[in-house]
Amino acid sequence: MMDYSILSHFIVAVFLLSLSPGPDILYVMALGSARGFRPAWITALGLVSGLLVHTLVVVLGLAELLVRFPSFQLGIQRLGACYLIYLGIRALKPPTVSDPRTGKVVSDSKMYFQGVLMNLLNPKVSLFFLALFPGFLFHSQWSVGFQFGMLGLLFMGVSFVVFTLVAILSQRLAHHFLLSNRSPLHKAMHYFPAVVLFLLAAYLLFATNL
Repeated sequence: MMDYSILSHFIVAVFLLSLSPGPDILYVMALGSARGFRPAWITALGLVSGLLVHTLVVVLGLAELLVRFPSFQLGIQRLGACYLIYLGIRALKPPTVSDPRTGKVVSDSKMYFQGVLMNLLNPKVSLFFLALFPGFLFHSQWSVGFQFGMLGLLFMGVSFVVFTLVAILSQRLAHHFLLSNRSPLHKAMHYFPAVVLFLLAAYLLFATNL
């Protein structure tokens, strides 16, 4: 029998967790402020898509390998930090005008897969799912793996809603405070995503817990 109260508690918990400061939401906020809603939203879509892989890892039991082999987890984490540094260096470059016929599609796909990779290169997401999901099993007869999968999809949906709201609000706040496109503060905002990426890379390299 399904326990809807457990599911509702899970949704509330995920909503609050998604709002808490973390690598993904900080980057979405930075993009929304500096580049506008569309880049932030597409990147958020990529970040949430990466959660599907983490969900499959937990469902298949592979997350336990990360617990048994900490060196493997650390290696992926360091690889993720290097990737963030690479993205930060690229973000420092001045924006270029793309081909209106094809540049937009390529740009969107790059932002999407960048979000996917950013999420996948944080192995502690799988460990977080492994720690969180067992406390929210909501059906007495369904298999644990199936319930983990359902919880993962719910996590993705709630996170995407939160990221979308953050992208909208960050763009509107930036537009409100940065009235002129030629103002020094507006130009400085171009480097905001790069700064966030460098800080997140340092966090992955030196923090013991995410």
